[in-house]
Amino acid sequence: MAFDFILNTDVSLYRSVKTREYLLGEWYSFIPEETFGYGPITGEFKSKRSLKLLDITKNSFYNDFRDNIIKYSKSNEIMNTKKMMLLFPLVFSDSTLYTKYANELKIPKAESVDFTIELDTQYYGNRSRYSVLQLDLELILVLKDIYPNYDGIISPIKLPNTLMNGYQHSEMCIFNKDNVELIKEIPRTQSGGNITQKTPVRILGAISLDNELTREYVSSMKEFHKTFKLITTDNIIEQQFVPHIYVSPTESVIKNRKTRKQRKL
Repeated sequence: MAFDFILNTDVSLYRSVKTREYLLGEWYSFIPEETFGYGPITGEFKSKRSLKLLDITKNSFYNDFRDNIIKYSKSNEIMNTKKMMLLFPLVFSDSTLYTKYANELKIPKAESVDFTIELDTQYYGNRSRYSVLQLDLELILVLKDIYPNYDGIISPIKLPNTLMNGYQHSEMCIFNKDNVELIKEIPRTQSGGNITQKTPVRILGAISLDNELTREYVSSMKEFHKTFKLITTDNIIEQQFVPHIYVSPTESVIKNRKTRKQRKL
């Protein structure tokens, strides 16, 4: 598809952690310094095989994922009520509505935004990227359900973050960490959080947002993952219900069985 990204085995990946037991994980970046804020120990990794990833920077992916959310919302009440929080990590195309929703979620913001960062959003359908740990993890679980033939997600470039006046570092999440292997630990030539640059633009990582809204969201999504089923193109829900008309997941669906009279026709 237009949003496929093939990661070859010769590409170096980097991950920093607080203790060595967590060196092998799911989240990586392509520049070691951009991971330093996550811990004092940094490793270099490579994939064991070529991986097919979802490129979240592509507008084609955003549109496809949004359409899938609409589709599954028709038959799943949890998805219907939580779909905006699920879309938030990939941002809304309406920047005003995006900021308003961030306020509702009690997400911290910068007082002002550099004009260059705002301009960069035009390359990504007016979208930016705000990485909230709890929301990112739920997004990954849903993507694993909806796109079972992919190995993970990738943002090969730094996406603008208009809410925090910076850029989200390049990143990749591997659905199955066994597809990646540690090559070596690398020496730390720099310590601390964000990278110091000549420009005031900050390189940002994920934040933890532990509040009542995120806790309730994570708890409610557990039931969604238990009941999730792929919807095929010929599913009876698609045949009988027009877009944006939602049905309860507990409502029985009558199968279209042929009767003897129908067979004669």
